[in-house]
Amino acid sequence: MSQSAAGWRQRVLDLGVREIPLSGDIAILATELEDFPRDAADRIIAATAMMHSATLITADPKILAWQGELARHNARE
Repeated sequence: MSQSAAGWRQRVLDLGVREIPLSGDIAILATELEDFPRDAADRIIAATAMMHSATLITADPKILAWQGELARHNARE
């Protein structure tokens, strides 16, 4: 990356992207996602989207195929 992580983050925030902090409720939901892929980061991202009624944009075929209630969009379409 040609710039620092802090610089990249600030540029994204300046574009209007909203940062959502991790809460205890999100962390708990992430552990309770039945049959969801095991990657902890993916679980936290999915739980965050669910808690905030957001659509998760992903190209991960396992997440796209998951049968749970998660609004998602295939990033490759």
